[in-house]
Amino acid sequence: MIYEWPSEPLTEPWAVCMYVSTAPQLFIADVTENGLTVTWTQSTDPFFTGYQIYQTSAQGQLGALIGTNTNVADTNLTVTGLSPGTTYYFTLRVLGANGLYVDYAQGSGMTAKAFWQQTWFAQLLFVAVIVIGVAASAIFLLRRRK
Repeated sequence: MIYEWPSEPLTEPWAVCMYVSTAPQLFIADVTENGLTVTWTQSTDPFFTGYQIYQTSAQGQLGALIGTNTNVADTNLTVTGLSPGTTYYFTLRVLGANGLYVDYAQGSGMTAKAFWQQTWFAQLLFVAVIVIGVAASAIFLLRRRK
């Protein structure tokens, strides 16, 4: 059993405590259509052995492991191969000694929308269809008059 001190009391005599004085926070930066960078604040756990980042498309789920950093100062991960205009959820796991870990709250980020997902694109498409329809009608009527 893993406890995060000081918020949880050690009630089991065999339990090991993983001390984290300040919970790392997760941020999303450098968003593009197909990627983004997940950054977080450095862990203050004295028994730190690494970070793991998990990704999912469903809020509240841990998802799949997408990266591991074992340097306490290495606090970012570039994620590529994502779909445009999609929200992704990321969970930071701080690894400690003896296989202990603490998962922190999820952060989410949305990739940039592709041009065809933009509102202006649908409006432009609508106007183009109207213009083409009017032009086709005019050509038809002019040919019919001859």
